[in-house]
Amino acid sequence: MQLVIRLTMSLFFSHGRQRFASGQLQLSRKLLLITTLLVLATSTLLSQEQLYQGTVLDENNLPLVFASVQVANTTRGVFTDLDGHFSLEAAPGERIVISYVAYEQQDLLLSEEQKLRIQLTPTGLLLEEVVVRPKENPAWRIIRRALANKDLHDPAQLPGYTYDAYHKTVLSVDSLNYATPQKKTRPNTPAREKRAAAHAAYEAKIKRRQDLFLNEMHMWVTETRSRHLFRAPRQFKETILATQSSLPNDFTGGINPINFQPFGFYQEVIRMEITDQNYVNPLSEGTFRHYDFLLADTILHATDTTYVIRFRPLANKNFTALQGLLYINTDGYAIENVIAAPADSTQSLQFSIQQQSVRIDGRWFPQLLHADLFIQMGMAGNFVGYGFRNRSILSNITLEPPAARYFNHYLKENEAHSNHMPDSLRLAPLQAREQNTYAYWDSLPELQTAYRVLKSYNGLVRVMSSGLWTGEHLDIVVPDLWRVNAYEGSRFGLGLKTNPRLLKHLSIYAYGAYGIRDQAWKYGGALEAKLYRHRDIRLRASYSNDLIAPGGLPFLSAINNPWASWSARNLILEQLDWQEEVRADLIYRPHGSWQLNAFLSRSQRRPTYTYRYGEEGSASDTDFRLTETGILLRWAPKEKLVKMQEVEAILYPTFPIIDLSAAQLFFANQNQAVQKLSARLQHEQRWKYLGVTELSVQAGWLSESVPYPFLFQAPGNRGNSISSGAVFNTAGVTEFAHDLFLQGFFTHRFGSLLGRNRTPYFRPELRLIQQLGWGKLRKRELHQDIILNDMRHLFLESGLGVDNIIRIPYFKAVYFGLGGSVWYRWGAYHLPELKDNFHFQLTFNISV
Repeated sequence: MQLVIRLTMSLFFSHGRQRFASGQLQLSRKLLLITTLLVLATSTLLSQEQLYQGTVLDENNLPLVFASVQVANTTRGVFTDLDGHFSLEAAPGERIVISYVAYEQQDLLLSEEQKLRIQLTPTGLLLEEVVVRPKENPAWRIIRRALANKDLHDPAQLPGYTYDAYHKTVLSVDSLNYATPQKKTRPNTPAREKRAAAHAAYEAKIKRRQDLFLNEMHMWVTETRSRHLFRAPRQFKETILATQSSLPNDFTGGINPINFQPFGFYQEVIRMEITDQNYVNPLSEGTFRHYDFLLADTILHATDTTYVIRFRPLANKNFTALQGLLYINTDGYAIENVIAAPADSTQSLQFSIQQQSVRIDGRWFPQLLHADLFIQMGMAGNFVGYGFRNRSILSNITLEPPAARYFNHYLKENEAHSNHMPDSLRLAPLQAREQNTYAYWDSLPELQTAYRVLKSYNGLVRVMSSGLWTGEHLDIVVPDLWRVNAYEGSRFGLGLKTNPRLLKHLSIYAYGAYGIRDQAWKYGGALEAKLYRHRDIRLRASYSNDLIAPGGLPFLSAINNPWASWSARNLILEQLDWQEEVRADLIYRPHGSWQLNAFLSRSQRRPTYTYRYGEEGSASDTDFRLTETGILLRWAPKEKLVKMQEVEAILYPTFPIIDLSAAQLFFANQNQAVQKLSARLQHEQRWKYLGVTELSVQAGWLSESVPYPFLFQAPGNRGNSISSGAVFNTAGVTEFAHDLFLQGFFTHRFGSLLGRNRTPYFRPELRLIQQLGWGKLRKRELHQDIILNDMRHLFLESGLGVDNIIRIPYFKAVYFGLGGSVWYRWGAYHLPELKDNFHFQLTFNISV
């Protein structure tokens, strides 16, 4: 600027040496020239824009997500990203305006310094308890437009899409508070001084470890680069291309925020699996009767406008609600950004969902996703605050459906061959603390104890997901180690299974067990060959000499669950059969939602209780030789099956699930062929405001009368203080048996419908149960030395439960809820003694 001014002034004075009498026209021309040069110089300088990069922080130096950074008096502007960072082209001398809801707006004059650090001050104003509006809430018009257009921008409504993603998960220690115990003053002795020195060294080591986790590193860092595909209506596929973790043998294999939040914020109900809660979306039908909205800011862009709308539940509305901010863009009235958190501040596990979307082919599609989970663990004044931060950055997004050949039965499959993430695949640089996390675990001796704890946790996740404790070449089958039932008492055993590091396409399994009460050995094994991995085609041959419960239903849902043998009803099972069986299975998954097993088996079964089958007065059988062939079918359209390294696991149950079984039974003793059909439907309906409905319907049919061990047994549970799903709690364990039956189990959990109290220690949740059964037993006279009944007149059982009457906090992390339930047997099978028709049970649950 100085150079230009000198030039213009010299021009002026050089002309000024001429005589003034040369006329005012000359002077006017000179002034016009000067003005023109000044304007041109100024506009030239202002047009020299440069890239300003900065961070917007709150009063605690934490990043403010989606803060608006606008060039004053223009439509140029950006939002900060999930770290509070922004990049904006502007020229020195221009002013930028930084604004965020509930914070003071700040104006900043730009200089030559291109790195900016901006801290905003809170206004102290929150959404009012009562907002008096003379006319309709101005935010409602915007929300209505967004509701009308949500199908256009909901990723689930697209015919398909693909994208690459970079995921990063960090587990941090956010806060630490430990009270220092007061020490008693005692006379020093050499022994006490030695112990004091050792104790001081130990405390110094602990203090150093605390400083490391608070300031220099995280507890855990994992990164994943993956390819995601979706094809309507329900085909998903995630292939992990590269992964790196600070914890060796990390089983999580690519945890990402897509697992913790909805992909796109348009579902009527936001399902959070980690809290087992359904949160009603503020952008859903009927929202104005449950949520309050406040138009908090309006941000003008060159071609459109972003409305910032604060939302929270209306007062005195009892439902599982969210609160936060919606950024609605007038280009399609889509969600541009969203920030959401639980409205219940007493929830021990808090979280924050953040999403940012971009325009792609006329639609808005998520590009940045962030899910933060926060929890404090400890007692009294001593606690540790943990932050579990998950981020996904999407790239190479296309809104075209991928070919069907890319999909198989796995939702997620790990194809990474090493624990390494190349820099070329990182879409966000590693921060200093993240780099230290990778380096310090193996180099600092004071971290070895914490390292072993995290490694044990990783092993626990693997065990709970797969039922396997993984070794170098052999896996321990954990459910085989110990079981309990009324006949065997405690049953101790050992099951071993080879893993793919030993045999890639073959699996060998063997087990042995011993019952303390019956003092008998049980054993068996299986050999399985993987014929075609892409469609999960396997051939399995197995042998067992073991106990089996009579009347069981052989559904694939139980076979897929490694913990299916752990059932509360097993505690009261006294009538078991010895069975020696040789069996072959052909396993096939024609589709990700379908599983098919064809089988052939030969077995010999002998009851351990007094029982004979046949006409009275004639020779009766006590051992039964059976040849069985059949097919098992399972349909679970929303199931999520993952393959992490050598372990396959179902992430969590999804509904509906339908199991079908069809078999041909040939009894060699009776020279009799029998057809057997059975089916089961399991479903769970989560309502927006009325809680959760659980339904299980089972049916079965036998073409002829068969011995008692092969009948359909009604699952009685009377005498058991622990209830499990789909059982008749007022019926005897072996009271009813059928060769044709239909039974249904209905439960409705009202959740918070009773209201939310101010104290988190008293949260009563009502549960209503109705169960019914019907069945027939033909030729009852063939079953000797045993009393059998059927349900041909309809068995009815109703229940009422109240959970969480008392909630006990455990290390501030979770609540142990105590409650109770009462069951009543009525109708045609009402017992003469009134008290015999009632059954009381205590209930126990874990919540956050």
